[in-house]
Amino acid sequence: MLIPTRYIGYSLDIFQFISIAIMAYALSRLIVAVCRKRIGASLMLLGCLFASAFVVNDILYASGVISTGRFFSVGIVGFIMCQSYVANNRFSRLIASNEILTNQLQERNADLEKMSELLETKVEQRTQQLKRANKELIAQAEVDQLTTTLNRQGLQQHLQVAFERYRRTKEVFSLVLLDYDHFKDVNDTYGHDVGDIVLVSGVDIIKGCIREQDRLARWGGEEFLILLPDTDLQGAQAIANKLRQTIQEHTIGQPNGFQVTVTGGIAEIQAEDTFETLFKRADTALYKGKNAGRNHICS
Repeated sequence: MLIPTRYIGYSLDIFQFISIAIMAYALSRLIVAVCRKRIGASLMLLGCLFASAFVVNDILYASGVISTGRFFSVGIVGFIMCQSYVANNRFSRLIASNEILTNQLQERNADLEKMSELLETKVEQRTQQLKRANKELIAQAEVDQLTTTLNRQGLQQHLQVAFERYRRTKEVFSLVLLDYDHFKDVNDTYGHDVGDIVLVSGVDIIKGCIREQDRLARWGGEEFLILLPDTDLQGAQAIANKLRQTIQEHTIGQPNGFQVTVTGGIAEIQAEDTFETLFKRADTALYKGKNAGRNHICS
């Protein structure tokens, strides 16, 4: 069924009204965008004005007001060109912005890598410093501060190794316990500073007489304990007597010097020994030498 002509005329009027309303709305929004200085808004407004002019032209031409002809398609092409230019410009700016952001991200990543490497280096340096500090603390805990030789704690690990070796290979070892004779009289007569000199000098003498594998420790006060690996009682007796004679011959405090003597007790490891029983025998031998008049080495 065919539509009456008057209805077609009404639809054209409605279409024209809608077109004008859309163009008016688009122009108002673009004017607002231009006022807000949105990028590309001016060019889009120009394209919309161009298209709107040709819409008005076509409406007036269809109404018989003017006889210019239909140019709406030209307006649409102009509007699309403006829109394409704005879109392409925005896309180009987005690409450039993305490249800038990518470069900045790469720079930040490079900075983070450098910071990470620097942090790792500092952590490693700090770790090494802590290790050295721990070693120094351990060394200080195992060394007598006055004589710089081992203390009791420092000698314990060497004693443990000697006992383990004896149980495994039956390699004998001996202990020598030395004690300065009348050391209290030295402190009372010459002062504690001279007494300290006696102890330090004695350590130097002992270190000069014993072997590299032997271990010397200040056991307490004026007592010194010497661990002699791979040494039986006879060998320990010879070493201890050499130490006693060398210390006796050494003059302390020149030019007004004086001599000191030491008494020693020695003991050789036995099958049933613990450190306590071995040390007890050396200590008993020491007091045996003191009771014999001092300046003696006994076993």
